[in-house]
Amino acid sequence: MTPSLLISAELRPTASGLRESRGFTLIETIVALSLLGVAMLLTMSLLLQEPMVVRRLEAHREVLRAMEQILEGFRAGKSVPSGRQQVDLGSISLPESAAAQDLRLWTESVEETASGLFRLTLIARYRVGNQWYDRALETRVWLP
Repeated sequence: MTPSLLISAELRPTASGLRESRGFTLIETIVALSLLGVAMLLTMSLLLQEPMVVRRLEAHREVLRAMEQILEGFRAGKSVPSGRQQVDLGSISLPESAAAQDLRLWTESVEETASGLFRLTLIARYRVGNQWYDRALETRVWLP
């Protein structure tokens, strides 16, 4: 067969009466572009949320660091407050550009035994943007 006969044979109608497809139809192209657009929108929404997530994690780390400083003060021999009391934040070193805003800390202590073992709970309430968060940290402290 010559090349001209091969080309004309490929363009002849098949048994079903339709020509063979050699590319994408308009419908297939529109569907593919719309799926690509939806995937791009989902990716952009995730990328826009990332700075907010990083700021929230930074605030959580700052609050945990502040709570650890307070606990170290109690473990170093500072007297454990009885009941529920608010903590003075002047004794805590927080970064100047803290991600956690309006930080408030409370202690709750309960003497478990007469030997000086206390169950100490630190409760933190802080804000990141417009969202409020509560964190609690519980430990045992022994004061002779």
